[in-house]
Order: sequence, then C-alpha cells, then structure tokens
Amino acid sequence: MGQSSHGDTVSSPPVPGETDCSASAPAWPTLADRPDEGALPAPPVPPQTAGPVRRRAIQRIIWALLALALIVSAGWYVDYLILRPHRIAREINSHILSLAGRRPADMSRQQWTSAVAWTSNLHGNSLISFQTDTRTIGEFRDRLRERLDQNVDMSTIHWIWDAYAEVCPGGARYQRFRRIMLDEIEQGGSAWIGINVP
Repeated sequence: MGQSSHGDTVSSPPVPGETDCSASAPAWPTLADRPDEGALPAPPVPPQTAGPVRRRAIQRIIWALLALALIVSAGWYVDYLILRPHRIAREINSHILSLAGRRPADMSRQQWTSAVAWTSNLHGNSLISFQTDTRTIGEFRDRLRERLDQNVDMSTIHWIWDAYAEVCPGGARYQRFRRIMLDEIEQGGSAWIGINVP
C-alpha cells in the first residue's frame, strides 16, 4: 500500500501466496451468544415404575381391611357382651308381665296382680343381665318360654322364683321377699301401678 503524489492512498496489488488480513474474519459464536453451552445438563428423571405404586396400593388396602376388621370385632364385642344381655333381660321381663293377662280362675285380680308384680320386681332386682353371661341369660329366657307355654298358675310363679335363685346371686338374695309376696296374696292381694289384670 503506497501514497500518491496527490496524498491519496493507493492499494498495493496482492502478493501471490499472502492472505489479505484486512478482509473481515468470520464471527465465531461465544458463550454469550449460546448461554446453554456453559450450563450443566439436567439429570434425567427416572421413569416411575409400576412396582412401588402397586406395593403402596396393596399396603393401603391391607391397612383398610385391618381397620374394618377391628371395627367389626369391636361392634361384635359391644353387642354380644353388653347390649344383647340387656335386650334379653327386657324380653324376659316382658314375658313375666304378660302373665297379667293369664290369671288363673282360682285367684282374684288383686291376688294375681301381687303375684305378677312381685315376680317382675324379682327380675329387676336380681340384676340378671349383669350377673350372668350372654349364653346363660339366653338359656334362661328359652326355659322361661317353654314353661309359659304350659298352664299358668301359682306353680308358675314359684318356678320362676326358683329359677332366679339358681341363675344369679341377685336372684338368690331376693328370695327373702317371696314370703312377703305370699302373705300379701293370702291377705287378698294388692293393686300395683303398671300391672293391669283383666
């Protein structure tokens, strides 16, 4: 490259084999141009396998079944050992009170009223539902049903009192009132609230 007499710059002819450095070089990409080049690649997410999911589902089902079994067992316990004896006891008293409508011909209304009322008191004061288990009180009810299928008279009343004396301690202790009942019947009986003898 030279300078002319007029002050103008004159380009020198290219020399064979030399590279023109004045030519613009191609622009290489930098990290600023490609920001992702400097970041570490994210670790691959392992695919969710079916095995652990199935195991957790089975575990939940097992726990649910165990909880259900516990609830059912507790319900059976409360019903069989606590509620059922009280239901049977109420049924027994209903059988005793039903005697009011079966007065024998040789007894007056007040006499039979005293017999039924004192026998119902025997049931209530014997605490049979607390002093016997479910099987025993159930068998007692069944025997009472069989006895009431027969003819009803004062022998029926005595049978019930004897049965209570055998089935529970409270029934045995209440026997001291049997003599009071019999004396009241011998004196003509008495009217009791809640006992209606036709």
